[in-house]
Parts: sequence; structure tokens; C-alpha cells
Amino acid sequence: MNDNLGKNFKELDFSKIIEVELKKIPDGIHLSAQELHQHLLNLGYAVSLSSVYRVLAKLKSDGDLSSIRSDKQQKYEFKDGLHDHLICLHCGITIEFTDDFINGLGQTLAKRKGYSYLNSRFDIFGFCDICQKSSINDDLQDLSPDIVEIKARFKDLLALIELCQEQITQANPTDCLKTLTQIQQLSVKNQESLNFIIDSFDKII
Repeated sequence: MNDNLGKNFKELDFSKIIEVELKKIPDGIHLSAQELHQHLLNLGYAVSLSSVYRVLAKLKSDGDLSSIRSDKQQKYEFKDGLHDHLICLHCGITIEFTDDFINGLGQTLAKRKGYSYLNSRFDIFGFCDICQKSSINDDLQDLSPDIVEIKARFKDLLALIELCQEQITQANPTDCLKTLTQIQQLSVKNQESLNFIIDSFDKII
């Protein structure tokens, strides 16, 4: 049984506990206040969510924590060296990286604006490779009914063309003209559907 179970955080060095627990989190993983709260409860610490928020705010104000806006939540990490983030807007995965070009850019911009440069951090938002592929698959699945529909129309079109050939053989120009009109109308519909599908593929690609 965890000895911390039931203990009031006023009896403990709460800031130190959060610091230790955040440092245990693998690189690239950032926790929201709610996730950290649940993590501490799982460890057996009796703590309220409001207390977690207060301590996180204090640690951030003291400069010990940094935060990023990820997955529609504010997430935190213990400061351990300067780095930047690539954040997926769909799944929320965050990749930490360092790049001399970005560091130099921060210095250049600070100098241009008359600031004395200390450090900088860039959060780059976009969509990770997995989410891009997932999105493409979803878009392709959405187009599947349109492909089925146009396939059925082409079958109908082929049947009308065969009918028109029979009418020509039977020297029946009146009915043949009616059939040709139907072929023309169906061809226009097929062209509209094809244009829509092609435009959709252009957007996916």
C-alpha cells in the first residue's frame, strides 16, 4: 500500500513532488493539469485538481515549468534545456526538437525589434504523418459512394448505346434520336460527377 495514500498535500512538499513526477515523464510527453492530477491520485496522493492548478501556476511563474497548447489543452513540462515543439492539431502528439536555424532566427528577430535576447521557443502546429494518412483514407472512403454511383451510370450509358445501335439497325430514327438525347443527358451527369471526383482528388493530393 502506498504510504502517501490519504496524506494531505499541506504536509508534503507539493512543488517538489510535481517536479519529480514531471521529470519522470519521457521526452516529448506533456501532461495537462487533469492528467497530472489523475497520475498523482494513481500514486496514492490525496490532492484536489484545484491544488494541482495552483502549484502548476506557481511553478510556471517561478520559471520552473513551460507550457504548450496541445490537443485543445494546456500541457506542461519541466524545463530541462531549450527545445522547440512540433504539435499535431489532430492527435495532439508533440515532438521536441532543437534547430540552430530556429535559435538563430529568434536572436535575429529580437535584435531587429531592439530586444536583448535571452532565449526563444517555437511551437509549430500542423498534422503528423499518421494523421495525414488517416485523413486521406477517410476522404477516399467518403468518395467511394460517388465512384459506385458513376459506375452504375456508365452501365446505363452503355445499355443506351447498345439500344441506339439496335434502333439504327432497325432503321428507326425517331426512337434513336430519343435514345441519343438520353445518352447526352446522362453523359452530362457523368461529366459533372467526374469533375467533382477529380476536384476532390486534387484537394486530397
